Amino acid sequence: MTLRPGQSYTFEAQGIGLTDTTLTLRNSAGAQVAFDDDSGAGLNSLINFTAPGNLPSGGSTYFLDVRGFGSRTGSYRVLAHTPGDQAANTGTSASIATDLTRTGFVGVSGDHDWFRTTLSAGTTYVFTQNGSGTNSLGDPVLRLRNSVGTQVAVDDDSGPGLNSRLTFTAGATGTYFLDAGAFADSGTGNYALGMTEVDDIFGTTGTNRNISISGVPNGAGFGSGRINSAADQDFHRVFLRAGELYQFQANNAGGATGLNDPTLALRNSAGAQVAFDDDGGVGLNSQIQFRPTASGNYYLDVGGFGSNVGNYSVVAREVQGNTGTYSTLGVSAVIGGSTSLTGDLHANGDQDFHRMTLTGGRTYRFDLRGSASGGGSLADPFLELRNSGGAIVRSDDDSGTGFDSSLTFQVAGAGAQTFFANTRAFGNNGSGTYRLQATTIA
Repeated sequence: MTLRPGQSYTFEAQGIGLTDTTLTLRNSAGAQVAFDDDSGAGLNSLINFTAPGNLPSGGSTYFLDVRGFGSRTGSYRVLAHTPGDQAANTGTSASIATDLTRTGFVGVSGDHDWFRTTLSAGTTYVFTQNGSGTNSLGDPVLRLRNSVGTQVAVDDDSGPGLNSRLTFTAGATGTYFLDAGAFADSGTGNYALGMTEVDDIFGTTGTNRNISISGVPNGAGFGSGRINSAADQDFHRVFLRAGELYQFQANNAGGATGLNDPTLALRNSAGAQVAFDDDGGVGLNSQIQFRPTASGNYYLDVGGFGSNVGNYSVVAREVQGNTGTYSTLGVSAVIGGSTSLTGDLHANGDQDFHRMTLTGGRTYRFDLRGSASGGGSLADPFLELRNSGGAIVRSDDDSGTGFDSSLTFQVAGAGAQTFFANTRAFGNNGSGTYRLQATTIA
């Protein structure tokens, strides 16, 4: 290739199958005048070079020597261009697309490089401009422009250090331009430009996300997402059954990118809000308990309090609490035999129903043990025995150890009969773990 005297150039060796390129620039005699390994994006190579001013006016021949680092082999492409030669207008020939990286060089103060791209309406994108290489651009500034070049978004330092990170949800499908430059148009250096598409969740009843609750006692369904801006809302569709008790949580996903203060709204099938919470869970997390009066689709609407953004998890749980949602406690048929299970009341008002098959003519003792006897952490258990229709046939508060509950019951009639042990806190005011024990005494 021919280089002109005094002209600045950028040379790149980009691996396609070759995972780590090296690049050497040699003069007409084959002598090395510049070398690079890894100053480009990833393990690619990049050289910025200004040809000597004393070259012949017609230029001089140079060679690009591309190799694989160590014993690496594979295909590659090599690029040579003058830094900043991307046009700073809508006529630019440079382009970028999702999951691609482009490198560039801000060669002089005021230099801007525009890259054409296509965005889809409703899709959220993250664009980054990071200083890279040995002559790194110290303080990048990244702008997004619409199809006629009007600025629609800008970011200076939202990335690591002084790098730029711009999140944008396209309002319309079409052509946009990324304008890569330096802060105050005063810096020079190499940069890497990136573009990724966020797997965004629609903030409407037409959402593309569903949560399925398993349908077993305390079974849960899970979801996750990211709040990208103060105005972002994520809807998760969930089917609820009338009369059942449910618990919903929106939690910080943790780490540096977690949503520090999630908010949670529950919406009906028409999108109208029926419940809302901020900070009712652990720390700044949100939690809602809700018993629907009608079966159908509902929506968990997750947002960020104020200007909080970040990643979150969402949980939908069916809480045990009536004869339609229960676990099963197998009661011993042997006189003196006993069986037990453990449970957890998650919040005030939570109730757990446990189905049992009892035999007519037999006498049983039921013990609901909490913190007083080491059965769990529930301070004041309350026990109800209900028949197959859900009617209370016996109840007890404090007949066991301390505030534990204990009751004895003789089953009338003959044959196998269905009953339910309803475990809850006294006054429905309390939460914690417990142990329920059934003993056949006669």
